[in-house]
Amino acid sequence: MESQLHICILMLPHVAIAFKRESQQVWQDFVIKGEASFVHTQKANTVEEILDEITLRLHRKNKLADVQVSLVYAHECRQLMENSLKILHCLGCEQWQILRWESLYQHASAMQTNTLEQGTPSTKWIKDYILPLLSYDAELALLKQQEHERVLAKLEAEKQSLNKNLHEQESTAKQNHEKMLASLQVEKQKLLQELQQLKHQTQVLARPDMEGLLSFLPAIFKDFWNKVRPDELALLAGHLSTPVIPSPYHSPSSQAVMAKKRQFLQLAVVDQQQIKRFCVEIKRNYPLDMHPEFAPIITEGD
Repeated sequence: MESQLHICILMLPHVAIAFKRESQQVWQDFVIKGEASFVHTQKANTVEEILDEITLRLHRKNKLADVQVSLVYAHECRQLMENSLKILHCLGCEQWQILRWESLYQHASAMQTNTLEQGTPSTKWIKDYILPLLSYDAELALLKQQEHERVLAKLEAEKQSLNKNLHEQESTAKQNHEKMLASLQVEKQKLLQELQQLKHQTQVLARPDMEGLLSFLPAIFKDFWNKVRPDELALLAGHLSTPVIPSPYHSPSSQAVMAKKRQFLQLAVVDQQQIKRFCVEIKRNYPLDMHPEFAPIITEGD
């Protein structure tokens, strides 16, 4: 049985960098066309050429069927990703993810403020702070978050018990308990920081489902389907299937927009937040205008 292999391709402006990792081993450089950093000219078939070369060099019977592939692209390279899902499908890849470089870069920089690198970062920095984010599991993070909360509750109970006992014991015992309390406080602060990091990671990687996007985006933005193609929406939302949109598509009336607004406000808070975050992200990349009915809701809290 072939070992689990994870391939990561970074499509940065003018340069592509690849890495590989066998099972749970450390990340290693993966040379592209004889270069550690392959200089590209943003040709339309650049991603296809890179994936074909990687597939050929791996010499796997089922091509990329048993390989996990992560494509990370910079905003300037977004056009290169248009056919990436089709290419992965043709190569048999079933485990894939497509992520924006800017989002991972900002997240890694926020976590490691003293190690921020400008321009094209070194491969070591990428291995230390970007690639670990690719293996992040939202469900595992939630379990860890819950476990941290249980530990914090236990620590808080222990703190209260220690405070009570300190008043009942002599001076020597009181000093020992104070030292223990200080140690528990340090551990509590450490767990609180980890909890905040896990919550932030969950928010960064959470994405709304396609059904919710198709239902609300045309009501939130004016002439949405005239500015965002269905295949681009599927790419940004991380879905393999491209939604089928009737043509010509008629924009919703003001009455329909108001009805969708009421439906939106009836959604669970977590579902509203997912759609809001997606709206903010997609508006950075497309010239979209919001319907006045939705503008105060989507921009609330910004």
